[in-house]
Amino acid sequence: MSFVMIAAVDAETGLIGAGNKLIHRVPEDLARFRELTKRAVLVLMGRKTFESLPGAEAATQARRTPLPGRNLAVLTEGPMKGDGYRTPQGDEVSFVSRESVDSIMNWMERGGKQQTLYIAGGAQVYREMMPRADAIEITEIKKPGFQAVGDAYFPKIDPREWELSVRSPWYFSDAAQSEYRFLTYTRIKKENQA
Repeated sequence: MSFVMIAAVDAETGLIGAGNKLIHRVPEDLARFRELTKRAVLVLMGRKTFESLPGAEAATQARRTPLPGRNLAVLTEGPMKGDGYRTPQGDEVSFVSRESVDSIMNWMERGGKQQTLYIAGGAQVYREMMPRADAIEITEIKKPGFQAVGDAYFPKIDPREWELSVRSPWYFSDAAQSEYRFLTYTRIKKENQA
């Protein structure tokens, strides 16, 4: 079982969002998110992140998922509009409490299967889940002349705990007029954990 955090961040500031919206929309990053999370047993995200997904409210009302082909667990402290549901395509959308998330993660850890749970934000969920994560998938994004302003940041990645295992070259997105690269961090195993 592995827990993987996945995020797109501003390369200069670590900013991920402003006013509950992504600050960068790079099609190549969105395609990578889709490709990676389609293989997951579950995608965990906070309520605000879920609500910020394009078409989330309409999807919930129609008992569909805004991320087809993936089971979602939406972390919420308050009431959501509707309960969890299964889509006609078989995807599940569940609204869960923090206690439920701990139970889900503990159950998955005990199962030991080669499955992946992706943690898709937002900032508070990243901070809370980082101690349990095994890997971090980052898309760093730079847009010439863009002043990153916002209110949500990805947590600092401590090099004493995380090793940069993959760094792609910088690519250019014509559609977003931005540079981007993919980074994969893996947790450094302590001597007594090996």
